Amino acid sequence: MSLLSGLSYLDRNNLGNKVAVQEETFVGKYIMLCCVHVPIFLDSSDARWMQELVNMCFDLYATRNDFEMVVAVKMSSMADYEVVFDHFLSSLPSCLVIPYKESMHRDFICKYLDLVDSWYIKCLILDADVNRKVLVYGFPYSFVHRCGTDAFPFTKEKISEVIDKDKTSTLSLEGLLGCNSSYVLEDYNKKKITISELNKNVVAFYLCVDGSFASTLHDIHQQCIKTQLPFEIVMVYVPFITRLDPQVHKNKIDRLLKKGISMSWWRLPFNINVCQKFCRLMGSDRDDFKVMIVGPDNEYVDKYAGEILKECNVECYPFTREALLQKELKQLEELTLESLLVTGSTNYVYKGNTTFPLSRLQGKNVLVYYMSAEDHGPDYYHLVLKWYHEIKADVGDLEVVVVRLTNVPFENYDDLEVAETMEPLCVCPYDPEHSEILVKRIFFRYRAAPETLFKFGSDGKICSFRAHNHLYDCGSNSSKAFRELGGLHLRQDVITDLKESYSFTWDMN
Repeated sequence: MSLLSGLSYLDRNNLGNKVAVQEETFVGKYIMLCCVHVPIFLDSSDARWMQELVNMCFDLYATRNDFEMVVAVKMSSMADYEVVFDHFLSSLPSCLVIPYKESMHRDFICKYLDLVDSWYIKCLILDADVNRKVLVYGFPYSFVHRCGTDAFPFTKEKISEVIDKDKTSTLSLEGLLGCNSSYVLEDYNKKKITISELNKNVVAFYLCVDGSFASTLHDIHQQCIKTQLPFEIVMVYVPFITRLDPQVHKNKIDRLLKKGISMSWWRLPFNINVCQKFCRLMGSDRDDFKVMIVGPDNEYVDKYAGEILKECNVECYPFTREALLQKELKQLEELTLESLLVTGSTNYVYKGNTTFPLSRLQGKNVLVYYMSAEDHGPDYYHLVLKWYHEIKADVGDLEVVVVRLTNVPFENYDDLEVAETMEPLCVCPYDPEHSEILVKRIFFRYRAAPETLFKFGSDGKICSFRAHNHLYDCGSNSSKAFRELGGLHLRQDVITDLKESYSFTWDMN
C-alpha cells in the first residue's frame, strides 16, 4: 500500500473498470508486482520471458481466486504514447494496471524495483498474509522457465517440490498428463480417444516448436500403420521459444501440419503445467523438436526417441534406446570369423612361414587385431604381443589374427614375409577391396579405433568389439580380463558406442 499510496484507483485491464486502491482490494491475495520496459520487441529474449509470464498469469487468474497482478509500465522515451501503452496491455490478462497518466508513479515503482535498461522485466511476489512477506524478487526467468502454475507462488521450495514430483509422474500416461484414464483427446478429424484406450499402444509425444520433423514422423507413422505396429502420436504444442500466444502458435502449427501430414495425430490442448513438465523431463525446449515414447500399459518411458526416430526407421520400433541397442546387438551377433576374414577363395591365414585354413580356428578363443596406418605403431603392436603371451599362458587355445586395413608400412613385403615378422601372431592375407569393405562395415559403423581388438569365443560368437579397452583397464591381469569378456561386455560395448554417437545418457544395465 505504501508503493501505491497517492493513487486513487487502478485500471482493471481489458474490462475498463476502475479499482479503488485500498487494503480490501488485496486482502487474502498473493500479489505479483511486475515492472516492464515497453516496448518489448518480438525478436528479443525478453519477449519470450514476458510471454511466458503472461501465459502463467492467465492460468493463475483462471484457476485461483487468491492472486492479483499489478503492472507498472516504464515507457521508452522514444515510444511514450498511450497507443503503445494500450497495445502492450492488450496481450495481458485482466490484471490491475497503474494508469498511463500516472507516469511519475509508474517510474517511481519501477525505480523502487531497480528496473534498469539491461533488465526489461522485474517482479516482486508478496505473500497473501497480512505481513506481506517477500517470496520472490527479480527477473522472472527464475520461475517462468520450466515451471507452470503448479509451482505457485514460485518459491525455491515449491519449485523443488514440483520438480521432485516429476520422478513419479513419468510412470504413467495419467501422471504425465495430469489427468485420469477417462480423459479424452481429439485428432484433427475430431475423432476421440480416451487415455485408457491410447495406453494400449506405443505412444509418441511430439513436442512441437515449429513443425520441423513432422514430415519424417508422418512417414514413420505410415510405415507402422502398413506393418500393423501399434503406434500413436500425440501433439504437444510448445509455444515458448516462438514467443507467441499459445493459441496463435497452435493455429500456426495446425496450418503447417494440414499440408500433407496425417490428420490422425492426437492433439493435447495447451496446458502450461503439462507443457512445462514435458520440457523439464526432455531437458530442453530450445530444440526444434523432441519426442518421448511411452510403452503399452506404461511398460517403459524413453525421452530420447527423437534422436532414434531421426536416424532409424521401423527396424528400431518401438523407438527406444533398448530397441536400438537390441538392433545393434543382433547385427553384431551375426558377425562370424568367416564373414570378417574370408575374402573370395582366400580362406586361410599365415602363421610364421606356414598357412592353415580358417577352419582350424573353430573352437578356439580368437582376438582379431585390426591394424591400420593410423595405428599407434610398434608400441601398440608390442602391447598386443605382450597381451598374447600373458593370456596364452592361461588360455591355451588363444590365437590372435592380424588384419591389415591398409598395407602401410608393408608395401615392399609379401604376406608371408609380414607373417614371419609377426610370429607367433596369425596374419590374414592383405586384400585392399576386402579391407575397404571392413572399414565401411566395421569402423564407420561402430566408430571403432584403428587399434581395435575383437574377441570371438570358442563358440564362434563375438564377445566384444572393444576388447582393447577392457584389456587396458585390467592393468597387469590381462588373462583374467580376457576370460571374463562375454555377452554383457558386448552389450556394454554397444552402449558405449551409442553414447558416443548420440547425445542421450544411459541409465540401464
